[in-house]
Amino acid sequence: MIKIKNKILGLVLRCLLGALFIFSGITKLFPIHLTELNLVYNHITNWTYSPYMARILIISEVVIGLALIFGIYLKKITIRAALTLTVIFSVYLMVLLVNDGNNHNCGCFGNVLPMTSLESLIKNIFIILLLLYLGKISELKNIKLSNLFFILSSVSACFLILFLFPIYTWLNVDATPQKTVPFDFTTQIVFNNNASINLKDGKKIIGVFNMSCDNCREVAFKFGILAKQNKLNNIYLLIVGDADEISKFLDETHLNFPFKRYTFFEFVKRYPHSTWPWIIYSEDGVIKKQWIYETFDVKNFIEQLK
Repeated sequence: MIKIKNKILGLVLRCLLGALFIFSGITKLFPIHLTELNLVYNHITNWTYSPYMARILIISEVVIGLALIFGIYLKKITIRAALTLTVIFSVYLMVLLVNDGNNHNCGCFGNVLPMTSLESLIKNIFIILLLLYLGKISELKNIKLSNLFFILSSVSACFLILFLFPIYTWLNVDATPQKTVPFDFTTQIVFNNNASINLKDGKKIIGVFNMSCDNCREVAFKFGILAKQNKLNNIYLLIVGDADEISKFLDETHLNFPFKRYTFFEFVKRYPHSTWPWIIYSEDGVIKKQWIYETFDVKNFIEQLK
């Protein structure tokens, strides 16, 4: 009787934990650039390897989840792998808590289910306890048919992830404008810190972002990391969207520079020839360099800025 109860309970735990690992992996795909950039921002890896590490991490979670559901080598491999990954995540979350506090989305479930580092750490403690209990009540038996389904589903999942979310290689495009772009540098702008700035004076880096645009959030996050790493200054942001979007946008992109918010119609009326995402480097009101989504390459941006 106890064996039957343990089998039923083990099956339920396997399915719940497996589904949680799969859900955690899949949600990191939306958007995948957030997972990639968090790895760079938190000094886990560099720009070159972050796309690869992000996909390895996601695939690992999905494969472990499938192995739990199908009961593949539970005691020998799967539970140990799940525990190892969860412990590594937990150490990472503790480092985040120390360095960044508990105010940001840790990215454990992407943007689908935002969680703070502390919330995710508590979740991981429960996962570890459940995995240990599952290891205690599980049997060593392994069903051959389960192996077949596991292999087929794992290979399919890996293929879909890599096919639908490929790693892009950016072209090294010259950032020097080929033609004059109309932009109003002359009017004084009052930014959120109450500073009244004329963008025409001196050297300025201007970032134009629409807060509801996925490409804008990706470029803004990359731009923020580069600015922090290279100690860039004289940066000003023109952001488009509603006031209630500001907190989430700044939290996700880690931008900490003076900004001026416009509604969509205010911005289009004032800057009718503008686009987004758009980063401008100007000297005394003359655009010397500019980047849009297709030409913004983290490996060349700082070199091109010089």
